[in-house]
Amino acid sequence: MNHFRTFASSSKIKSLLVILMIIQMVFITGCWSNTDYNGRSFVKALGIDYVDGKFHSYAQFLSFTNIAKSESGGSTASKPVTWVGKGVDTSFFKATTNLYKTTQTYVLWGHVTAFVLSERALKAHGGKLMEMINRHPESRYNTWIYVTKDPIDDVLSTNSFFEMSALFSILHNPEPNYRQYSYLPPITTVEYLSHYTEPAATSYLPSITVNRDTWQQSQKKLPLLKLNGAYFQANEHYKGFLTETQMQGYHWMLDSTQRAPLSVKDDNELIAQLSLSKPKVKIKTIINDDDITFHISIKLKGELYEYLEPVSYEKLVTLAAEQVKKEVLYTYSAAFKKGIDIYDLGLELRHRQPDLWRKLSNNNTKLIIDQTSIEKIDVKVNIPYFGKYKRRTT
Repeated sequence: MNHFRTFASSSKIKSLLVILMIIQMVFITGCWSNTDYNGRSFVKALGIDYVDGKFHSYAQFLSFTNIAKSESGGSTASKPVTWVGKGVDTSFFKATTNLYKTTQTYVLWGHVTAFVLSERALKAHGGKLMEMINRHPESRYNTWIYVTKDPIDDVLSTNSFFEMSALFSILHNPEPNYRQYSYLPPITTVEYLSHYTEPAATSYLPSITVNRDTWQQSQKKLPLLKLNGAYFQANEHYKGFLTETQMQGYHWMLDSTQRAPLSVKDDNELIAQLSLSKPKVKIKTIINDDDITFHISIKLKGELYEYLEPVSYEKLVTLAAEQVKKEVLYTYSAAFKKGIDIYDLGLELRHRQPDLWRKLSNNNTKLIIDQTSIEKIDVKVNIPYFGKYKRRTT
């Protein structure tokens, strides 16, 4: 009898639990706060130009139906579609809000992943543009930032390979490209602003352009984005632009460099092609009264992928080190001619001797460096990998 009562009590409890679960399911499955995102437009890139005293604000919208892959793992669901809107006014805020007059749907700004500034806008307003942008509550500091000489609507209308969305491009996702070719590093707004507002620091902004020559799609030119140089500012002032060629030594001074090619020559004859990575850079400040010079040491690891002339290992690494040193000095000289302290040598002094830096820079009104400030560069290259074949020697 007791066993029967226990069983009956247990059945009642189970029935009660089932009823409570059903009630919970009824309330949980209600989606009263659900938002219909089909009626929203997401801005993915913001462009800013400045022409004849007026701001030209560009907004790039993307169709998210092109981002999802088909279940078979093949191509995108449909051809990529990119919309670019433009607003014009003497005020940046009004130029941007003028877009609302014709957007047809509610616009969301919290998903912007790239800012593109025109060269004209950068020269006219510099870092003040970031103050205008970041005042908006939906802006984020991890957004990629670029400068361009091209028409901004051309840059924002460029897509990617295999009919993929523009999200899979250097504009919105530059890191995969940089891992394979670490020449001009991408930069976020927080990295840019940390240098722009720092005394003695040189702020760097990569230049982006539309390349129409390298790729074809079904025998038709395929415009794709590439980085082709960099812009620099110091003391919150525009300093100048360096081409991709003039920047040839910049990446050897960056710890972030993951893979970069180096042509090794002997008496102007190409003997090998290396891929170098992971620079270990140290800068030593030498102070002799008011005479300041710098000693730089760089350590690099390399891989040999093209071997044209047999030489000894010692000669190969010596020639490679000499080439790296040559490129570092070439970029330093090209930058100095435009008043750019490209390797932040002044910042090194300010961190170590702030009073001396203030004296020599006249309170940050002039450079403390000259053409001979780099007194010594010591470069060491280690090549542990020679590909699948043994290295031939003389």
